[in-house]
Amino acid sequence: MSATSGVPAQSPNIDITVVMQLLGSMRTTYGTLNQSLNNLKEQGTSIKELGPTIQDGHNQIRDLNTEIERHDAQRASVVDTVKNTIKGELREQALAEMRERINAQIRDEVQKQVKVQVDQQLVRDHLQGISLPEQVEGGRVQITALRAAVTNSEARRANAAINDMQTEFKHVVRADGTRSPKWPANVSSLNALSEEDVAELGRDYGLHLHQRKVLNMNGFLSHIGVFGIRLT
Repeated sequence: MSATSGVPAQSPNIDITVVMQLLGSMRTTYGTLNQSLNNLKEQGTSIKELGPTIQDGHNQIRDLNTEIERHDAQRASVVDTVKNTIKGELREQALAEMRERINAQIRDEVQKQVKVQVDQQLVRDHLQGISLPEQVEGGRVQITALRAAVTNSEARRANAAINDMQTEFKHVVRADGTRSPKWPANVSSLNALSEEDVAELGRDYGLHLHQRKVLNMNGFLSHIGVFGIRLT
């Protein structure tokens, strides 16, 4: 059997001041945490309330960007159209101006060439001793001969259809625009002319004369375009 001590056990020595300070610190910390928790709750509520507003803002920004892009596309289209229109109008204007310049150059060049030719002709005429009245008369003769050639071409074309003795001739004129005084009305009238009259008729038109009347008559018929009938 064990023996026990006769001295009573002592209780731990606790400092009340320290305990009170610790409790106070815990209360302070709890209060701080509680306040922080309340703040977090309030912030969460605010964020929830702001949620739709923020989303609406994003939607508005997105719609605005879409509208801006649409306007940019429209503006680009209008600008392209204006550019193309301006280019087309400028091109047509440039072509018109170019054509006008070319036509003006052609007119100027023709006038220059005509002047050169006239001057050269005047010099030649002057060197040959041709007076101005003679030059004018020479020009008139050339014009008359040209008109006679046109008239004779039409007459010969009509006379080519003659194949009988009675159809009247279309007049073939001389270089001066007149017809011979011995001009016959038709083949029958030609055949009725004397040998001398037929020869004179040939001379008036510058034809080669033969010894025989019939050859001279057929030569005249060929000269005026009649090939459908021949005299024998």
